[in-house]
Amino acid sequence: MAGRKYDKCVKKKNIEYNFIFVKSNGQQLRERSKIIDKNHIVPAIDSTIFTLDQINEAIEFSKSGKTKDKVIVK
Repeated sequence: MAGRKYDKCVKKKNIEYNFIFVKSNGQQLRERSKIIDKNHIVPAIDSTIFTLDQINEAIEFSKSGKTKDKVIVK
């Protein structure tokens, strides 16, 4: 159910995605790191970097759909 809205989008573009549900514990984080390293997974990061004072702008930017990448707040 979590990815149902994405299923149609990726089917049209003939791409694949996966969800990983984990708990916040050391063993799972180590296993997740191994998967990321093994598969050379690199997140797409938007070139726009916001400061903490700009948190509202960062949220709006992310919600606006102007980027599909990760938004960085320093």
